[in-house]
Order: sequence, then C-alpha cells, then structure tokens
Amino acid sequence: MRSVFSSWVGKLTGCALCLIVLAASADARLISFRGTLPDVLPGIDGNGNADFGNTSDASVKVTVNTREERILIQARGKVQNLSRRSFRAEDSFVGLQAFGLVVVSDLYQVSSRGSASFTGRVYAL
Repeated sequence: MRSVFSSWVGKLTGCALCLIVLAASADARLISFRGTLPDVLPGIDGNGNADFGNTSDASVKVTVNTREERILIQARGKVQNLSRRSFRAEDSFVGLQAFGLVVVSDLYQVSSRGSASFTGRVYAL
C-alpha cells in the first residue's frame, strides 16, 4: 500500500511545483498536461475489496487550473478483478494534505472485466 500511496504523493508534489510556477505568471489560465505518466492502480480481490498488493500499470493525465488553483488527476488502466463484480470507492482520500495541497474528492472505479479509472480533485491550501 505504501508504494502506491508514495507514487501519488510524488505526483501531487510535481503538480504543486507546476502550480506554483504557473500561478506566478501574469495571466491565469487552464493548463493541461497530457501524456502518459506511469503509475499503478490496485486490483480487486475475490471478496470485492481493493488489493494494494496486486497492482497493474496505469497512465495518468494531470490538469492544472491556475484560475481556481485546482488540480485534476485522472488515471486509467486494466487491473485484475478476481471478484468479477463492479467496484466503486468514493472519497477514500478526502482531507489528505501533502505539500500545501488537499484532496477534496476522489473516485476509483473498476468494471467487472477489470477496466479501472481514478479521478481525484486537489486544491492548493
């Protein structure tokens, strides 16, 4: 669990640095970073719970809105779903604070076939 958590904290740190640099510019605007940042998403065990010991690769997109000082993190991937049932976890990291940022909402979903997506909204303190 720590390696997955650490990788998200690393991304939040990178986003915070980008936010600080972009916020210093004279005109605030929506900035979108596209590309694939490697990360992992947890699989689902036979009981239908998130299994942080069974992770799969994911690609991450980060969008920084300097007008509202908010960051949107989206990740997609294919994970192993041993329960073969849909999984949904909402607001699991709300209130988490790191590097001057706070998570205000998040959603992790896995389909019965293993298609996974994570969306998290982060604001600067």
